[in-house]
Amino acid sequence: MSAFDVVMREAAPHKGAVLTQMSAFWFARLKSVMPHHLLTADVAEIVRRVPVLTAHRDELHGRGMLTRRATPVPFECVVRGYISGSAWAEYKQSGTLAGEPLPQGLVESAQLDPPISHPRRGRAGTRRERHV
Repeated sequence: MSAFDVVMREAAPHKGAVLTQMSAFWFARLKSVMPHHLLTADVAEIVRRVPVLTAHRDELHGRGMLTRRATPVPFECVVRGYISGSAWAEYKQSGTLAGEPLPQGLVESAQLDPPISHPRRGRAGTRRERHV
């Protein structure tokens, strides 16, 4: 797990369940905006549609999703509330973040209000990370 360009040694309890439920929430919330692959994250509905999974109901609860086959659309984005790390390096060099101009006079780790969302440059997993 990583945050702020640091890979952490500590595990995040229930990380899979949290990420699954966050994804299910946003897929449900955005279903009228964009079609997606999620059929259901409700365990009762999952085992109703795929009865062979009934014995695994407890393991699936909160962690499972039933999806349809789909072609992924690869993208990665970052939401920054503070200007630090690679964003600070870019700002110092060019006064921009992801190529977009920012106000002059910001200091390292200054809060960005409102936070800025931008695509991550390069391929996922290729950024330099510092291990602690």
